[in-house]
Amino acid sequence: MKGTEDNKRALIALIENEVKSTKRNTNTLQSQVQTLVTTQHDLQTKTRTIEAQVDTLRTDISRLNEDKTGALVAVISEEVKSTQRNFNTLQSKVQTLEETQTDLQSKTRTIEAKVDRTRADVMRLQRITVDGQWGSWAAWSLCTSHYNQTRTRVCDNPAPLNGGRVCPGLMTQTLKCYTSSCRVKDCSELLSRGDAKQSGVYTITTPLSHTKILVYCEMEIDGGGWTVFQKRFNGSEDFYRKFSDYENGFGSVYAEHWLGLKYIYEITSSGSYQLRVDIVRSNGSKGYDVYEGFSLQPGTNYTLNVGSRIRSNGLFNTYHSFTDGSPKGKPVGNAFSTYDHDVDRHLRNNCAADLKGSWWYNYCYTYINLNGLYQPGQYGSTFMKYDSDYGLAASTMMFKSVS
Repeated sequence: MKGTEDNKRALIALIENEVKSTKRNTNTLQSQVQTLVTTQHDLQTKTRTIEAQVDTLRTDISRLNEDKTGALVAVISEEVKSTQRNFNTLQSKVQTLEETQTDLQSKTRTIEAKVDRTRADVMRLQRITVDGQWGSWAAWSLCTSHYNQTRTRVCDNPAPLNGGRVCPGLMTQTLKCYTSSCRVKDCSELLSRGDAKQSGVYTITTPLSHTKILVYCEMEIDGGGWTVFQKRFNGSEDFYRKFSDYENGFGSVYAEHWLGLKYIYEITSSGSYQLRVDIVRSNGSKGYDVYEGFSLQPGTNYTLNVGSRIRSNGLFNTYHSFTDGSPKGKPVGNAFSTYDHDVDRHLRNNCAADLKGSWWYNYCYTYINLNGLYQPGQYGSTFMKYDSDYGLAASTMMFKSVS
């Protein structure tokens, strides 16, 4: 019996322990359930808050979309208006251009009509016959060895045209002349004898070799009586030449020419002569220089003699001249050099070849290069120049007896 009671008590104790354990577990579960309920309630509250915020955001988004759509519509509307305005402007310009084109077409038709009339007039004029007329007589030549002097004229005032008649009469006239008019040695002697009063081409006789040559006499400038030995005005004559050309002369006394060193020497070998240099620049302005004591020394180099400057006018630079300026630049006292006759004072360079001219070069430094290349208005050392480094349009060198 006792064993049975003990077993019962043990079983009851076990059951009581299980009941206690179950109660503890139940309390724990209840606590957890309460916590879950609270958490659920919080989550529901937060969910409602989030849903309210979402609704607010949806409203804001909807309003923003409406604003952007309105702004975009406004921008598009303004672009449409601007395009319409540009279109209207272009239409106006097109209309103006069409009117201008119409005017130009009308003017073109008018001009074409005038051209046709002018062409018809030209063709009519070309069929007109023009008879020739004589020009003025040239100056009388000097007496020849047969005591004759002549003058000529040209049928060019106007010349015959389209089968017109040639000029009637003689082209040349010949007269007897006195021996006192013969054997004048220069233009100043012609002037003093009264044999020539107008500028032009005359025959003189050189005083040493008694050679008859044609010279151009300047009878109007500075009292007249000037014998021209260099004349350039259009570049028709090449002045970059060999020594023999400069010694004997070249060109035409009726145009551009160089008289010849041997004749310049011969004529100026006795008496006292002045040298005059006249220049014309590319803009038409003029200047001149006059020197005393001009002559060439005897010998094959034709060394230059020039005295002091006695008058000048219209020059840009009067420091550099035949006798003034740098000792290494003055032509006076120097031999005449060409590219094939190098007798300048420079030990290494050929001044004539370097400066593309022929001159009484010193040490290749000079403002004067009157026989250089013909390039009016161009800047450089190789061009025909006198008082600056710019090429001249014309130059004339001449001498006159003052003894």
